[in-house]
Amino acid sequence: MGRILDKGRARGVRSPSDVMAGMLDITDAAMKPASAKVRDNARRLNRS
Repeated sequence: MGRILDKGRARGVRSPSDVMAGMLDITDAAMKPASAKVRDNARRLNRS
């Protein structure tokens, strides 16, 4: 997890808060009736 944040910071692509917001979006999508693809992606991310 830390490695991903460091990589993003080194490239200047996203701040840790952006990463957290993205994770919250994924969690939010998983809670709603969503497409199977979104649920599969959320499940895969939660497993890692």
